[in-house]
Amino acid sequence: MTHRYLANNCPEKKTGRLSVRVDEATKEMLEHAAALEGLTVSAFILRQASRMAHKVIEEHEHWRLSEQDRNLFLELLDNPPGTQQCPTPCGTTSQRSGA
Repeated sequence: MTHRYLANNCPEKKTGRLSVRVDEATKEMLEHAAALEGLTVSAFILRQASRMAHKVIEEHEHWRLSEQDRNLFLELLDNPPGTQQCPTPCGTTSQRSGA
């Protein structure tokens, strides 16, 4: 899926800046995790936050239908309700004159 957002490895110059305050235990945990991955803390946080952001966007911008719901949706697109042929022009009633 292509997002309108640029990939992290894009050669575009990075000019945006984020700043986050964390407690010391969280900072140490992030530093440890980043070191285990061989990344700087900034690169580690950016990678993880970008993955989560893409996931959240995907969940909010795309429908996920069961096969049954998908089939119903397609059937309704092909045959919308209220579009059946009327025996008389729609909106009129057929009345016979009484004798």
